[in-house]
Amino acid sequence: MAMIKLARFVPVSYMPPRKKDVGGRLLVENYNIHMTETTDKLLQDAELFCLTAMGDGATICKYPLTNILFAGKCYIYVIFVVVLQSILTKYYFIL
Repeated sequence: MAMIKLARFVPVSYMPPRKKDVGGRLLVENYNIHMTETTDKLLQDAELFCLTAMGDGATICKYPLTNILFAGKCYIYVIFVVVLQSILTKYYFIL
């Protein structure tokens, strides 16, 4: 409801982002901002409290999957998920 009230103030010349922009440029920009903020939160007190590394394994659709997490003072951070396939190893970063 609040968004509809604010929509009255949008200029007539406003063009919403295209789906290529949302799935491309804006997605990458959002990912980079999230990665920077999350890394800063994790490393904020790392010198005083240190970091803890954790790992977990699972199988999804017959593919072995490994999650690698780091935790700081009251903050858990997934660094990357490793999907191991028969020939190729792919890394999916979820910063």
